[in-house]
Amino acid sequence: MLSPKQLKPEWSNQDPYPPLSSFTCLVDEAAVLPVLRAMPAPAAFKLMSAERDNYPTLSDFFNSCVYNCNVAYDNIRRKLPSGGPFKLKLRRDRWWPILNFFPYDREMKDGIDGAASLKPDLVAGNGVPGTKPACYWSMPSDHVDNGMEVLVAVEVKDSWNGIVTQAGTYARAQVSAMPLRLFSLVIGVNHKFHNLRFLIYHRGGLTASHEIDLLTIQGRRDVQRVMFSILLWQTPEDAGLPMFTNGVECRIPSAGTALSIVTDKVLFLSLSVRGRGTLVVRAVPKRQTRPSLIPVRQLGRAGRALNRGKPRPKTEPMTAHDQITQSVSKIQPRQYHDRELQYVSPPNITGPSEVILPSALLHGIVAKYSWPNSGKRQIEAEMYNTCDGQFGVPKHFVSFEACRLDKAAFSNSIFLPPRSDSATSAKYRWYPLVALKLQQHSPPDYRALFVTVTADEGKSLEHCLSAWDLAECLLHALLGWLSIMNLGGRGFLHRDVTIGNVVKLDKPVKRPAFPTRTLELFEPYRHAIADDSEMITQGIANMQLERGGHGALASSEDHFWMKLRGAVAQDEYLEQVVIAAERLEKALAKLGVSTECKALLIDGDMAAELKTYFSSSEHAGAISGTPEFMSRSLRAALEMNDKEYVQNPIDDLNSFVWTALWATVFNRLALESTAPKAQHVQRWRDQLSGEDGGSRADVLAAVSQRVTEVNDYAPLLRGMSPLFRKWSSTIDTLEGDFWIIWNRQKMLPMLPHQKLYVFYRFALEGVADYVELLYEQREWLQSMQ
Repeated sequence: MLSPKQLKPEWSNQDPYPPLSSFTCLVDEAAVLPVLRAMPAPAAFKLMSAERDNYPTLSDFFNSCVYNCNVAYDNIRRKLPSGGPFKLKLRRDRWWPILNFFPYDREMKDGIDGAASLKPDLVAGNGVPGTKPACYWSMPSDHVDNGMEVLVAVEVKDSWNGIVTQAGTYARAQVSAMPLRLFSLVIGVNHKFHNLRFLIYHRGGLTASHEIDLLTIQGRRDVQRVMFSILLWQTPEDAGLPMFTNGVECRIPSAGTALSIVTDKVLFLSLSVRGRGTLVVRAVPKRQTRPSLIPVRQLGRAGRALNRGKPRPKTEPMTAHDQITQSVSKIQPRQYHDRELQYVSPPNITGPSEVILPSALLHGIVAKYSWPNSGKRQIEAEMYNTCDGQFGVPKHFVSFEACRLDKAAFSNSIFLPPRSDSATSAKYRWYPLVALKLQQHSPPDYRALFVTVTADEGKSLEHCLSAWDLAECLLHALLGWLSIMNLGGRGFLHRDVTIGNVVKLDKPVKRPAFPTRTLELFEPYRHAIADDSEMITQGIANMQLERGGHGALASSEDHFWMKLRGAVAQDEYLEQVVIAAERLEKALAKLGVSTECKALLIDGDMAAELKTYFSSSEHAGAISGTPEFMSRSLRAALEMNDKEYVQNPIDDLNSFVWTALWATVFNRLALESTAPKAQHVQRWRDQLSGEDGGSRADVLAAVSQRVTEVNDYAPLLRGMSPLFRKWSSTIDTLEGDFWIIWNRQKMLPMLPHQKLYVFYRFALEGVADYVELLYEQREWLQSMQ
C-alpha cells in the first residue's frame, strides 16, 4: 500500500476509486524483490513489561531497519532498468533523505487546537543521531536549534484500543500540518504481546496492517519491508500529497491548460482525521511577487469551538462520523514542499470551459478543497454549475476531481477493500473509526479530493453590523436556497444550512433578480397564457414588473398569475405552488428587494438532487446536516436512527432560524449589553455550543421572549427578538401543515412529481413568510442600530 505505484495501462482512469490491484507497485518489481530477500534481518530483541523501558530498544530496532533499507536502496537504484516505469533518485534527493528514530516521551514544541501538547513515545525525522531534537509537527519559519519536524510517530502501549486512540491524535496533528494529505502513518507497538502494526489513517477511517510478531525473524523482516516501501518515496505524491499544489500555490484548469493561483488567506479549516476535512482559502492569480500567506484562526464547522467532550458528528448518509470539535489552532497550513508542481488535466471538470478571472476579482477568489464520500462525489460541483451566479449563490468558476500524475483519482481507495472482490476484502484490516474507536461491519468509505473555485469572499453572519443587516442577509441567503432548489429544473435541497454555510459578502454584488415568473416549473404554461410573442422573447419577469433605480421590484399587479392559476387548475399540487410563488413575488415587491446581493448560501457537500429524491432509494432515511443547526424533528430522527424520516424543506427553514440565533448570540455586538445581561449572553453561547438540544431551545425562548423591552440588552438582541418570536412560530405552523399534507399519502399515495410540488410549495411559503415578517418588522429592526 505504501510503496510508490503507477496505474496499470489497462485500468481506466475514469474510475474514481481504483483498487490497489490496479496499480504496479515499485516494491514488487523484479529488480527489487531479490534485493529485499537478500537484505539482512534485524537482530532479535525482547520487549519489557514496563512500557518506557522499551523506547531505546525500539528506536535501535527501527534505525537498524532504516540502515539496511538504505543499503538496499543504493543497490536497487543501480539495478532498476532505465526503460521501466520507476526511477530512483540519489538518496539525498528522495522524499525523505534521512530518517532517524529517537525515544521522545515529552511534549512537542507545538500544540493542536489549544489542547495540551502531545507526547509521542518515539519520533522519526531528519535529526542527528545521539541528540535530543526539539520536535514540531510543523516547523516554524524561523530557525530552531536542533529543531526537527516529526515525519513518523510511534505509540507504545499494552492494548490496541489505547494505541489506536492515541495514534489518532498524532494523525490529526499531521493533518493540521498538511491539511491536504491523503493519509497519515503512525506505528503502533503492543509491548505486552510483542506485536507491531502500521496504522494508516485516511479520509475513510483506519487501515491497519496485520499484527506483526516481533519475536520472529519473518516478523522483523516484514517490518523492514514496509519501512523500505516508505524510503522508496520519491515525490510528494508517493507520500500522500497532491502534485498540483504545495499548500500555497495551486494549479487549476483553465482553457485546456492550467492557471496558477496563490493562497493569501486561510478562511476555514475543518480539522479532522477522517471525513471531508474541508479547507477553504482565499487565493489570487500568481504574480511575479507572491503575497504573504496570511493564516487566520482555524474555526470549527459552526464557526466557534464546540464542546470538546464527546465528538459531535456531522452527518453524511447515515455514516455520521465527521468530528467537528475544532477550535483555534496553533498550527497553520503552510507550504508543504519546494518541489516543482506538476499539473495533469483532471478527467472530471465541471464548470466553464475557461476559467476567467476579471480584473475586479484579482483581489481574491475562493478555493475549497474537500474529500466528499462516494455518494456525494460531484454533488457540490453539479449544484454550483446549475445555479451559477443566481441570486444568493456564488459565481462558479470550476470544480475538478484531483488526480495523480498517472491520471488516477487522488483517492483513498488503495487503502480500502475493493468494491466487488469479497475474497480480497476479507484480507483488509479496515475500520471506519467512529470517535477514534475501532468499529467493523461498515461499507468502505471511498473518498477523493475535490476542488471548487468560486468568486465572492465573505464572512460568517456573526459579523453583521446590526439587526437589520443580519435580517437582510438571511433573506438573501433564503433566496439563494430557493435558487439552489431551481424549481422545475435540476435543483437540489441544501440539507446543511449552518453558520459556516451562510456568508455575508465583504462587498455586495449584482445578481439577477430572483425569478418567480421564469421558474422552469412554469415553462410549459407560458405560451398558453402569454398575450404576445414579445412577452415570451423578452422575459415575463422583466416585461411585466416595474423596477426602481436599484432594481427593486415596484409592482406585480397584472394578469399573469391569474392566467397561470387557470392554466394549472387541474393539478391541485401545482396550483398551490403557483399561489405560493405569486405570494412571494408580491412580498418581495412590497419589501423592495433589489438586485444587490449581500449574502450567499454556500457548500453543497450535503445537498441532494430533487428530481431523484423520491424516485430512488439513494436518500431514503439518509439524514444530513449539523446537529447544532438541525430542526427538532430532524435531530430526533437522527438520534433515534429513524430511517423512515424524510428530510424536507421545513428542516432547512428551521436551520435558518438556528443559524440566525447563533449569528445573533455570537456577534460581538451582543456583548454590548450591560454587565448582568452580558453574562446572560455568555451563558447562551455556552448552551448553543453544547450538546443539549434542549438548551438550544431554551436560548431561543429566552431571546424571543425576554429581550425586546429590556434596554439593558444590546440593540442587536433587542432588534432580533420579535423577529425570532414570530418567525419560529410561523415555521412551527408551516411544519404542522406540511406533515398534514405529507401524511395523506397513507390514504392517497402521491406520485414522485406530486411530492416534489409539495416540497416546492412549502419552500416558497416559508420564504414568503419570512419576507412578510421582515416587512412587518422593518422599522423596528432598522431602529435598533
